[in-house]
Amino acid sequence: MRALIAIGVLGLWFHGTSLAFPGPPDASAAVTNAPPGFVRHVSGDPAVLGDGRRQPEPLQAGRRLTMGDQVLTRTGDRVEIVLSANSYLRVAGQARLEILTADYPAMDFRLVGGEVVVDCGRNREKHQVSTVSTPVGGLRVVRPGFYRIRAHRKRPVEVTVFSGRLSWLGLRGQRSELSRSRHYSLDPLAETPSVSRMDKYEWATLDSWAKERSAFQLNCFWGRRPLVSVPAVTQPVRANAGYRIKAGGGLRTTGNSRAELLLSPGTYLRVSENSDIEVMDTTYRDMRFRVVRGTVIIESASFNPKIHSLTLSTPSGELQIGTRGLYRLDVVPGQETAVSIYKGRVLWTGAQGRRAQLKSVRRWVLGNSSPSLKPRSASLDKNHRQDPLNLWSERRARQLVQVNAGLSLASRDSAYPGFGYQNRGGWVLSSRSQWFTYVPFDSSPRSPYGFHYTNIRWIRGRDLRESMKIAGRPPTQILRDSDRAQYKPPMKITNSVD
Repeated sequence: MRALIAIGVLGLWFHGTSLAFPGPPDASAAVTNAPPGFVRHVSGDPAVLGDGRRQPEPLQAGRRLTMGDQVLTRTGDRVEIVLSANSYLRVAGQARLEILTADYPAMDFRLVGGEVVVDCGRNREKHQVSTVSTPVGGLRVVRPGFYRIRAHRKRPVEVTVFSGRLSWLGLRGQRSELSRSRHYSLDPLAETPSVSRMDKYEWATLDSWAKERSAFQLNCFWGRRPLVSVPAVTQPVRANAGYRIKAGGGLRTTGNSRAELLLSPGTYLRVSENSDIEVMDTTYRDMRFRVVRGTVIIESASFNPKIHSLTLSTPSGELQIGTRGLYRLDVVPGQETAVSIYKGRVLWTGAQGRRAQLKSVRRWVLGNSSPSLKPRSASLDKNHRQDPLNLWSERRARQLVQVNAGLSLASRDSAYPGFGYQNRGGWVLSSRSQWFTYVPFDSSPRSPYGFHYTNIRWIRGRDLRESMKIAGRPPTQILRDSDRAQYKPPMKITNSVD
């Protein structure tokens, strides 16, 4: 009896303390080997009409769709369905999708109306086939890639091939190969589709809802828990690690606390003491936040302006990040704003639409609202990184890169399903440190501080354990000797509570 009571008390204790640790961006992100037809993620109130049923029922994550099921979405709804390993079908709002076959390797769907995005990653099984039937014929995946298909009643079907290749078989026997970087308009009466080239920023229009579940999530904090304002709530609350700040909310640190937030994968936002920020938009296409007061540092190893956009609003105008790099922003109410660009570039927009490009390795001082004031700059001195805040940020970069190197294979592989290949990386929660770290896809990027991310998720048919070797060394020794000398044992930091 005593043993049972002790087990029960320990279970309650673990349940109560687990809330203080960060969780994954979404519970379904941990799914890596789900069967075909498995519903990974649901947003909104979609419904499913089962085969032989007259009334639809709510569609929930975790359900396995079978032949004859119909997925029904309304405005704002989203559904993500597993096709196979590394391949997913994402259904947008106001769509109707029928499941024709849900058994590997043949995954067939019929898009009656609406929009879907096919995220098809490479797979070792070459006999894998996925087909989407539309009112103008069938679209068969020939090569792995990203495709957007829009079907309308009594109108041509619109297809955008971001990457890869599709094969179109029309209702009248027409055959065409749809190649990458092009828009296609498929008319059932036309012998060939209408073609137009994609704009170079067309990637930004790809539905990115599946990889924005971690934006502005509190990765960790030091000292007193930061205050978080919640829309429609009068009093701010103190947040633990893992809390995600939504648009309309904000974060405030006191005199003895610092915080680290996740932006797009590979990009961190570090907030100093006595700082106040307001979150305006959390989507990767137009991420925005306002720095009311204090100091923030942005470290990015993977920012891609084609699919990402990050804008900082200040009393002296707006700052749009142009590339990956390292940035620092100091805002004092009633005074000029200072921007230190250690690496990268920034587009400044001031009063009356005045613009200026702020170059790297400079410290820029931005005037107030007067349109006659131009940004003033000065070179960064040799000791510009010896500031306590800069030293703390560099230590954090080193720790997170080392956490990346210590991830297990299962943890590393869990990055891809939650973010998609076009993002070129994803966040992964380390079970040891309880911090999210960045896992890149198919490359080894360097942090702006000079540290390499060495634990990589290989997507394009390659495997880290089998094919990657550097100078004849085994994969376990990928870490460069020059980088290894810079590493220090990670400082044990735990999130303190009140």
